[in-house]
Amino acid sequence: MADDFRPRAIWEWLTDCPHIKDLYFSFGEIADGNTVLVPLTAYKDRAVTEFIDGSSIRECDFALVRFEAMTTEPNDAGNLAAQFDVESLAAWIDEQGKAGNFPEFPPSCKIQKLYALPTETGFLAAQDESGARYMLQFRIEYYYEE
Repeated sequence: MADDFRPRAIWEWLTDCPHIKDLYFSFGEIADGNTVLVPLTAYKDRAVTEFIDGSSIRECDFALVRFEAMTTEPNDAGNLAAQFDVESLAAWIDEQGKAGNFPEFPPSCKIQKLYALPTETGFLAAQDESGARYMLQFRIEYYYEE
């Protein structure tokens, strides 16, 4: 697919998220509160189950990378607030999935589930003197009709 609909549909869907201030695609400025949408299945998604008629159950994964300024000051709750901010973003994604508020896919692609993927790291992906980078992954499961 030369003009893959998935990244554009996810981008447009995320513009309604109250937990995202500045949204970038693939690359972005490393500044406090900026969020980058990274397609993990940029060109092809995965067929989980394929049917004889050519239809399939498919998964496509995306990641959101959030940049947060951090503090080394004792007794400062700013770092805790940054963690809660990322958790709120994950909760928003799960709420949208449960409510059926999905990105707009073509009629041949019927979204069945949308949810944040569990993490063992509390979303923290990297940290250095410039701040922290949190990564939240989410998945869309959909039925594709040939």
